[in-house]
Amino acid sequence: SFKEIKYFIKDSAPFFISKLSGIIDERTNTLILGMSLGMESVAYYDFVSKIIGAINSIFGTFIRVVYPRIASTRNKVAVRKILAFIVVLSVSSYLLLILASRQLILIFAGPEMLPAQLYIYFLGLMIPLTLIGWTTGDLGLAAFGYSKVYSRSAVLSTIIYLGIVALIYFFSSFTIMALIMALLTRSAITDIYRLYYCRKYSIL
Repeated sequence: SFKEIKYFIKDSAPFFISKLSGIIDERTNTLILGMSLGMESVAYYDFVSKIIGAINSIFGTFIRVVYPRIASTRNKVAVRKILAFIVVLSVSSYLLLILASRQLILIFAGPEMLPAQLYIYFLGLMIPLTLIGWTTGDLGLAAFGYSKVYSRSAVLSTIIYLGIVALIYFFSSFTIMALIMALLTRSAITDIYRLYYCRKYSIL
């Protein structure tokens, strides 16, 4: 019925807004790099982003699988255990990525892409930052009924991110590293915001 359709659209809107914000941030970097620094920079950034995205998708699948159970039981102990599990595995994955970065580049892209190794070191931090944000957002705020706070965190962080990018543009400081730092700042703000409200509502 129309009433059911309206309910499901409203219920899933926070997830749509959160994912859309992430896509805007990621694609903005690629667009700016292509316009300002050329396709070589885009190739470096895109290659590193795909590696990190592949790792995050594995953990993201796990979070999506357990979400229905957390949303129905609202088990705070389970959320805390999952967050601890995600932190340990995501940090471990980041460290393994650092150790294997040169070999990965040589296997999948060739020696001409070795300059991208530096960007793996920094953009790789998006693994723990993103997964902490997904866990506290999806399994914390959204699953426990705080959808507005969840959506607000995504919108606020994107606005801050675009503000940082505007400052970078104003001062003509466009580099791959500057845009990576803007993205890391955005993710860190999202995590802090969501962790604060998870603590405030006694979820964590």
